[in-house]
Amino acid sequence: MSSYNRRDWFTIPNILSYIRILLVPVFIFIYLNATETKHFQYAALIVVFSGLTDLLDGWIARKYNQITEIGKLLDPIADKITQAAIIFCLIFRYDYMWLLVLLFVVKELTMGICNVVLFKKERN
Repeated sequence: MSSYNRRDWFTIPNILSYIRILLVPVFIFIYLNATETKHFQYAALIVVFSGLTDLLDGWIARKYNQITEIGKLLDPIADKITQAAIIFCLIFRYDYMWLLVLLFVVKELTMGICNVVLFKKERN
């Protein structure tokens, strides 16, 4: 079992993941309070910036050997929190968006179940 080194909490890739997590409430606030096109554009820019930091943190972690156990947990958590915020905001604004969300959830559950089945088959 790996131990968590204090230094690992503050690698550049992990700091970028923290930034992505901190951008979530900013995005939600701007999107849910948007009344003009420019407000939606600001929200979109936050999502684009978040996506770029996601790409950058992975690239830096691999290129400079800054892959940490904390980062392996933090990065997917930041991804899922961001995705959930976007979904929440879209459901809030558009009446039938829940149908798309339902489709997404079914897809994710199916993929998860298939991964478990394949994992069990490989172990036998």
